[in-house]
Amino acid sequence: MIRTLGLAAAIGFGLTAAVQAQTVENWMDRIDSTAFESGGIELDLHHAGEVDGFMRFGWYAEGDEIVIWDRTMWASREIYESFEARIGGAELDPHDVHIRFHQGPNYYRFDYGFEPGRAEGRVEIVRPGQPESGQALESDLPDGTVLRASVFMLAAILPLEVGESIALDWFAPMTNSVTPITLSAVERVMIDTPSGPVETIRLEQRGGQPPNDIFVVPETREVVRIDIGGQDMTFLARPEETPPAD
Repeated sequence: MIRTLGLAAAIGFGLTAAVQAQTVENWMDRIDSTAFESGGIELDLHHAGEVDGFMRFGWYAEGDEIVIWDRTMWASREIYESFEARIGGAELDPHDVHIRFHQGPNYYRFDYGFEPGRAEGRVEIVRPGQPESGQALESDLPDGTVLRASVFMLAAILPLEVGESIALDWFAPMTNSVTPITLSAVERVMIDTPSGPVETIRLEQRGGQPPNDIFVVPETREVVRIDIGGQDMTFLARPEETPPAD
């Protein structure tokens, strides 16, 4: 199994929830189905006080499926990830995943297909001037398992109120592993953004590695910040563009 750093681990923060959240059952019923038609998260990566990359994450409906995509870069570490997956529009069950993870001169190709209760794939390792190498990947999936990336979409479209939580299993393709996680709305909090202060709901994702703190504007469901645990790094909303003067 490949162990990568930085964006393969992606986005997290490691505190315990301050309140005991109430688990919401049948949480899919709360989602407005039009939210699956298209959406996205667009943040700059801040590291050591400087803008050092970006996160471009989105989704759109295509027939009975939802396509999830991601383009994320950490410039100073020479890390770039592109991700595309198809999931079922009714139950968010994974259909296929394709990841290209670049680190320095090397990159890794992850490709998975899915059957009920099963993930099967392969990773290929590409190094300049060397033969390609790789290995098969497979994992059993409990009923209801979703892709790790689906949780970031859910953070943006699932209207959790403070004190509420959902529980589910996620499958992380790059570690070929399934982990039970929770997504909990912990508190309302004002945060600073490049465009000024904004009130948000802080969502805690716990259970998978790394954990994440996701800050969402309640009225618009816009994700404006994601904190990284144990690192001097934050994904933060880009400053609003000022229209040119007449």
